[in-house]
Amino acid sequence: MKPHQSEGFNFLLSNLITENPGGCILAHAPGSGKTFMIISFMQSFLAQYPDARPLVVLPKGILPTWKKEFQRWQVEDIPLLDFYSMKAENRFQQKEVLRQWVEQRSILFLGYKQFSTIVTGDSSCKATAYCQEVLLKRPSILILDEGHTPRNENTDVLHSLAKVQTPRKVVLSGTLYQNHVKEVFTILNLVRPKFLKLDESRSIKKRIMSRVQFHGFKKQLKGGNVESNFFDLVEYTLQQDEDWKRKEAVIKDLREMTSKVLHYYRGDFLDDLPGLVDFTVLLSLSPQQKIEVDKLNKREKTKFRKTSLGCAVYTHPKLKLFSDNNPGSEKRSLQYDAKIDELVEKIDIREGVKAKFFLNMLRLCESNGEKLLVFSQYLLPLNFLERLAVNRKGWSVGKEIFMICGDTSTDLRESHMEQFNNSPDARVFFGSIKACGEGISLVGASRIIVLDVHLNPSVSRQAIGRAFRPGQEKKVFVYRLIAADSPEEEDHLTCFKKEQIAKRWFEWNEYRGTQDFNIEPVDLKDCGDLFLESPALAEDVKALHRRWKFPDDYRDDMLCINLPNLKELELCLRDSNHTLIRTLFKSCPFLERLSLTVVLDKEDHLVDIVAPNLNSLEIFMVANTNLRSYCNWIFSIDAPLPFYKFVNKQKVLQEAIVTIPKYYSNERDAYLSRIVPLFQGISCARYLTFEDTFPGLYLMDVALPIFHNLTNLMISFGILESDSQVPSCLLINLKTLKIEDMKLNDQGIKFLEDILCNATVLEQLDICSDNELYEDDVEYGVVLMEYKFCMKLFMLLRRSSNCLINFSGSIFTTSSNAIRNGRCGDGCGFSAGIGSDGGSALLPPLKVEERNHHLKVEVAKKMVVDSE
Repeated sequence: MKPHQSEGFNFLLSNLITENPGGCILAHAPGSGKTFMIISFMQSFLAQYPDARPLVVLPKGILPTWKKEFQRWQVEDIPLLDFYSMKAENRFQQKEVLRQWVEQRSILFLGYKQFSTIVTGDSSCKATAYCQEVLLKRPSILILDEGHTPRNENTDVLHSLAKVQTPRKVVLSGTLYQNHVKEVFTILNLVRPKFLKLDESRSIKKRIMSRVQFHGFKKQLKGGNVESNFFDLVEYTLQQDEDWKRKEAVIKDLREMTSKVLHYYRGDFLDDLPGLVDFTVLLSLSPQQKIEVDKLNKREKTKFRKTSLGCAVYTHPKLKLFSDNNPGSEKRSLQYDAKIDELVEKIDIREGVKAKFFLNMLRLCESNGEKLLVFSQYLLPLNFLERLAVNRKGWSVGKEIFMICGDTSTDLRESHMEQFNNSPDARVFFGSIKACGEGISLVGASRIIVLDVHLNPSVSRQAIGRAFRPGQEKKVFVYRLIAADSPEEEDHLTCFKKEQIAKRWFEWNEYRGTQDFNIEPVDLKDCGDLFLESPALAEDVKALHRRWKFPDDYRDDMLCINLPNLKELELCLRDSNHTLIRTLFKSCPFLERLSLTVVLDKEDHLVDIVAPNLNSLEIFMVANTNLRSYCNWIFSIDAPLPFYKFVNKQKVLQEAIVTIPKYYSNERDAYLSRIVPLFQGISCARYLTFEDTFPGLYLMDVALPIFHNLTNLMISFGILESDSQVPSCLLINLKTLKIEDMKLNDQGIKFLEDILCNATVLEQLDICSDNELYEDDVEYGVVLMEYKFCMKLFMLLRRSSNCLINFSGSIFTTSSNAIRNGRCGDGCGFSAGIGSDGGSALLPPLKVEERNHHLKVEVAKKMVVDSE
């Protein structure tokens, strides 16, 4: 086994072979050997538990791949049973196969549709009832290959699988995230029922919910379904939140929540392949195509029709009329091919930019001895391009040309795959993107055209993985063709945002920053692909972008650095190449002194400094003589609290996010010698955030610098020490203060009183409490707690007469302006689902009056609860 497989095997052991076994998810990259790993595990499992009966549910098309793996690894002592090879087409025949599985040591394979059809069938039939009982009660372990398949909570497949009584459920998936965060948690609920309501999950969920800006997205979620709100919140944060630190914190929380249940492997083995270059090619439509697209947008109302007909038009405009006269439901036949041949002979290929791109790519591949894959989610463009290749090149299907679609038989799939990979005559392979997404290896190809945009990004990723996988001997080039200035371009951007969520959730780390997850624009003349640089392909290209690069793309400009004994370093930075900086700091783990000179220019940069033994850090900021506009350099420093020295150009510092160790009384001198220079260095910042702990400066009689520019401060009350105060040096010109995780007790009131008495120009104080209500534990004591806290809060004297106080709690949201107007804001009504039928508990609105700085609060004496 490879290291990641051994790790995965032990992960399975820790979940499945314990006193209290539970399900788990193996989210390993396509081609990483998940099937071999699970075969090894089942072999060991059956050796220890001879009476166990494993059940494998999978897409029907990949069953031959599983059987090949058993043969490859010579696992011949375990019979493999399935309904397809045993010709069990009716319930009585299927009953006999199941009886055989129950009576002898064996493994049973079923398709997803087949399994759900049996479980949801008419139980009045004795044969069906027997099959249902066996499938739900007898499996000792349930393996779900391509386990993202049952991700929709409203499908029969998911409900059927959830009824299987064994707690040992294992999901295998190379693309766990498909369309929405909710789908991932649907799979988690399948392997671990009520996952979010487990003790460990609940505490982390509360932490995630508290991180979001309560003035932003969280405020929109008040009063909805708690779990649905949570899913939308995570989706929003990972995709749209501009605060990268908050995004980073949520990512870490999600990984902590799922660490014992989900094992992720991104596929580092892919780094050993010759490389992958993934281009997005925006093609300028021809005049005729633009006319057809305008007609399409005006006439077609449904998204599906616009997309399906659009794909045909973007390939060639004449396909629109052909599609109208020959519906896609028509079965492939000689007559159908003849009609397409007739169309191919009449068309001007220059009118269709995608068809033209395909034909030119085909010629370049032929002259360079390479093979081409073409994927689409629609059959008409594939059939058209196939006949185009036959007509223009004189090739024949089954020799130079191959195709797989949804109705291709298993035997023919295997034959086409084998011939394409091994025959020197093979030139091009056309594939329905869904039919070729699983269980297919097409490593004979090194060029891939993705003809259209599938709104589920994992589908395209799976298709690319057919060629970019172990066994590939060439660098793989991918061309995602997009019709510029069309609805397809919008779909592409939507799809990429979804793709970013999966990359950030599962692959991001502090060394990578954000650059790996962006599409970078590329100049055609400097793209590194001789094909795209050719005039024939470049003619219609409006713009070219490249996705994140695999290590092969860095090799030309990376340095091999090895400085294991280096203790002192002077470094001048004019750029912040993440790979180079990461390599540098990993190469010198004993670095103690770092002098960093940064030349500021007009670009944005993120500098990650990771030095576990750093004692001294000097940062010199030097403005480039050509600097005429704003620039953004972000420093992320992961090191023990060193001696800081900020030299020159301090005024350019805009924002500081600080995480520092807790202060202990016996370390006072050492603490001061480090923390005071740090405060001096960042005293010009406009925005300041303290994370994890707050410095105990209020206990020290030291002269701290005044933060003259500081206007925005954010802290978490949950990290403060018992008698904490905000140092007065931070309050001089402070206008906005946000406090998260506020404790609704006397300590919190005292803390806020000190702020309001010392902040002379404070304009806004935002307070978010750390209380959160769940469907299962709604406690009305929280209501009284928040009411009393607000009564005390709004009676506090304020040094700044114009200070607006906003309070956001579990029950209601209010402000000092709302109190002045005799109300507690729109959020004082609270509704939460309770019980399986979603009953609700409603709290009445408040009547609030302010007289001589006193609050009069009237609350209805009765609360009506309508619930089971």
